[in-house]
Amino acid sequence: MPVAICLAGALVFASWLAVRLGLARIYAGYGLFTNDVTLVDRAVQLMPGDPEARLNRAALLSDSGQHSEASAELERVTQLRPRDYYPWLELGMARDRAGDAVGAERALREAARLAPYYAQPAWQLGNVLFRQNRLPEALAELKRAAKSDPTFLPMVLELTWAASGEMQAFINAVEPEADFEHLALAKFFAKKGKGIEAVDEFRKAGATTKDEQSEVIRTLLAQKEFAAAYQIWLGTHNQGEATAPAEETIPYDGGFEKALNVGEPGFGWQVTQNSTIGLSVDPNAAYEGAKCLRIEYRGESSPTEDALAQLIVVESGAKYRLEFASRVQEIVTGGLPMLIITDATDAGHVLAESPPLGSGNSEWHPSNIEFTTGQQTKAVRLEIRRKTCAGGPCPIFGRLWLDGFSLKKI
Repeated sequence: MPVAICLAGALVFASWLAVRLGLARIYAGYGLFTNDVTLVDRAVQLMPGDPEARLNRAALLSDSGQHSEASAELERVTQLRPRDYYPWLELGMARDRAGDAVGAERALREAARLAPYYAQPAWQLGNVLFRQNRLPEALAELKRAAKSDPTFLPMVLELTWAASGEMQAFINAVEPEADFEHLALAKFFAKKGKGIEAVDEFRKAGATTKDEQSEVIRTLLAQKEFAAAYQIWLGTHNQGEATAPAEETIPYDGGFEKALNVGEPGFGWQVTQNSTIGLSVDPNAAYEGAKCLRIEYRGESSPTEDALAQLIVVESGAKYRLEFASRVQEIVTGGLPMLIITDATDAGHVLAESPPLGSGNSEWHPSNIEFTTGQQTKAVRLEIRRKTCAGGPCPIFGRLWLDGFSLKKI
């Protein structure tokens, strides 16, 4: 009988405790949700030994700027859960916000020890050390965080760049090893306008996806690092093919023997996506080779819009001749098609333009344009546009064929 009474008492006590714990968790959770510290205080009063309630209380204290009070609450949590990294992590960040750098480091080192493969403890510790100008220790922790979570790597590179001062010191500090680290470094250098370094790291990254290639190319183009972007583009674009020397690919696919790739960044033919302009490779009417390009105009289109364009890397202060052939059929408009060469380095400054490419009907007609690049020119852009109309609207109907593009320095 006494045993039964003890068991019944134990069950009653356990039930009472479970009810209190459940009620405390409800108060703590709802108090955090509604930002009501009085509800969380009630939860702590109900269950002083519940670490969840104290964690919530510390979060509200920290949110209200009471970082020292939050630290004190988190110290109690670490006593309740000494082998759980998370309270130590929160304690370290609270102490850091309270201005206690020594205490923050001590707590964060304990969090990092308890969770050596988690990114957050190492990241927070690295930041605390970085602000103390303890750079070798800081970078070691930051790199450890990035190895656990690669999304931290761009931020690690930014901090390392700010601390290093010069290129070789930066490379030595980063010490990339894995492919993803080389790729992240290539993207970083591209954003900084360091074309040579971006190409070097991109090549060390090994196999990359088309999206990754496009991102690096677009970034280099935005920084006007045309030569570097071209090297990456040509190397990735010709995978599985024999890569021709650069001088044999100007313009790239000048005879339109390859498929047109809509929306691809880089140095191939860029074609418009406009319902009033149709572009296709024509295998039946080539000027030379097996194919040519056919442009069909079907109505209203903006004279400032490129129907076709290609970016080409050139030398500065050099003279060039562009040769090509054109043919028209039933072209009717007040704004005829023409070829324009602009300076890609200088916000589209026009270097040369062709006469209108004809109206009505014509057979294949070879043409050439000569131009001289500026002292700062790094690339030019070939563009098929329309001549500006005297007034609008200004539709265009008919067909234009192009073939045999070749650019040579003279």
